[in-house]
This record gives sequence, C-alpha cells and structure tokens, in this order.
Amino acid sequence: MIRYDSALIGTTLALPSFTEAFGFTKLSDSALALEKANIVSVYQAGAFFGAPCGRRWWLLLRSKIGSYALLSHLRNRSWYHVGC
Repeated sequence: MIRYDSALIGTTLALPSFTEAFGFTKLSDSALALEKANIVSVYQAGAFFGAPCGRRWWLLLRSKIGSYALLSHLRNRSWYHVGC
C-alpha cells in the first residue's frame, strides 16, 4: 500500500491542474521543493502512524471525536446567535 500511496501523491503533485490550483507556479525552485517535501512527509507520516492501528480504529476514533464536538456545539448554541 505504501508504494501505491507514494505513486499517488507523487503524480498528484506533478499534475498541472494541482500546481496551478495551489499556487506552485508562483514559488521559487527552493520554496517549491520545500513545499512538496513537506506535503510528502505529512502524507507518509499519516501512512506510518495509521498502519499499526488500522484504518477501522482511526475511523472509529475520528467519528467519536466528531460526534463529541457536534454534541458540545448543539448543547451551547448561543454563539450561533451572535449579531442576530
């Protein structure tokens, strides 16, 4: 799976539509290299830390965090009505 992920992120970074959409054409060569290195590093770190626990565990954890955040906002909705 790591090889597939590496190929996916590598080809995505090389797409002209991706480089134009995220302003890579405006960066200098050194800034562009740093930006691409950071994107690939974060992507690989996600694959590394997500692999031992499994995708199901991470999805469960993220859904629980999202549910808690939603319920806490629904309980205190006064911040929605600011300025009304």
